[in-house]
Amino acid sequence: MIHNTDDHERNFSLMHDGSGYCFAPAYDMVASLAIGQYPIAGYHNSPYPLFPSNAKGKVFGLSSSKVTQIAEEMIETTLKWQTYAELAGVSEQDILKIQSVINH
Repeated sequence: MIHNTDDHERNFSLMHDGSGYCFAPAYDMVASLAIGQYPIAGYHNSPYPLFPSNAKGKVFGLSSSKVTQIAEEMIETTLKWQTYAELAGVSEQDILKIQSVINH
């Protein structure tokens, strides 16, 4: 959804929460302003980026319903990206650049 092409989405980190390991929250996810580029990491052998709404079935041992829940949370949060950018002090000019590549 954010058009990140440097494949950080295939970098996974784990955290220990006292009772065991869990996935760390996503980090270093920045929109790329390059048009027509796709991540190297695909999903189910596809070279094209996966949209959260297309995530189906088990992923990383998570149940299908958990995958759907996470995908819906990602979509909901990403749709608010401009608000977060403004709160972080991103300039209007940069917001317009990012808007041109964000996929809704």
